Amino acid sequence: MYIANDGVFAFICCIILFFSLFSFSLLLIPPLLTLEIFIDFIKPTENLISVLGFSAVRIYINPSKERELIFLDNKNRSGIYCWYNKINNQLYIGSAIKLTNRINDYFQISYQRDKAHLPIIRALKKYGIDSFILYIIEYTECDDLLIREQFWLDSLQPKYNILKEAGNSAGFKHSEESKDKMKLKKIGFSHSLETREQMSLSRIGINNSFFGKTHSEISKNKISEFAKNRIKDPNPGTTIFLTSSDYTFIQEFKSIREASRSLKADTKTINKYLDQPKLFRKKYYILSVKPN
Repeated sequence: MYIANDGVFAFICCIILFFSLFSFSLLLIPPLLTLEIFIDFIKPTENLISVLGFSAVRIYINPSKERELIFLDNKNRSGIYCWYNKINNQLYIGSAIKLTNRINDYFQISYQRDKAHLPIIRALKKYGIDSFILYIIEYTECDDLLIREQFWLDSLQPKYNILKEAGNSAGFKHSEESKDKMKLKKIGFSHSLETREQMSLSRIGINNSFFGKTHSEISKNKISEFAKNRIKDPNPGTTIFLTSSDYTFIQEFKSIREASRSLKADTKTINKYLDQPKLFRKKYYILSVKPN
C-alpha cells in the first residue's frame, strides 16, 4: 500500500517538475531572441563579414557620409576594395594603386556618365550609394595588386564584375553597333549648365584628387619652362563643319586634324569627303563653309 502511494507521489512530482521547466522556458526564450536580434542590429558588419567569408581592414557603412574618413584612411595607399549591395547581396571587387582617387571616382557625375555601361555603376545609381557597404579588403604593395585582386575575384565570384581577370580586358569587345552608338553620342555633345556646375562642385575641396598637395619646386620650374618654350602652330589649319544629311549644322572643327581626332577617322578620309556630295558614314556632310 505504501509502495503504491510512493509511486503515485513520485509520478505527481515528475509531472509538476516538467510543467515548471516548460513554463520557465517559455519565459526565457523571448528575451534570448530579443537579445540575439539586438546583437544582430548593433553588429551588422561582423555578421556580413561572416557571411561573405572574409575580414576587411576598413568598413564604411554609409559611404556618402564617410567620404572624408575614406579619404583620410586610404590616402597614398594601394589595395583591394569591395562594394557590397545590402539589398541583393551582390559584390564588386576592384583594386587601385591610389585607393582614394579610385573610390572618389564613384562619387563623380562625370565618371558615372562615362562608365554608365558598367553593372556596378548601374547598381549604384539604381539602389543609391548608401545601399552599399564599402570594404577595404586589404592593403597591398603595387607589385602584388593584380595577384591579390585575382585571388578575390576567384574566391568571391562577384556578379558585378564583367571581366574575370584582374587588370585584363582581353576577350571583351564592344559590338559594332555599340561602337557606332558611342561615336555618335560624342558628336555635338555638350553638358548642360546645371551639369557643368555640379561637375565643378564635385571636384572642389576634398573631392579634388590634388587636394592637400602642392607642386615641388622642380615641377614648378618644368611647367614654367614648358610654357616659355611653347610654340604656336603657324598653320592653325582650315576650319571645317559637320552637318546632317539635310545640312543642319552639328559641329565646328578648327582643323582637319581636330576633326580626325574627334570623329576617329584618318585625315585622308576627312579630306576625301570635304566639300563632296557624298555622305560621310552615310549620315554627314563635311564642309569648309558653315551652312546658313
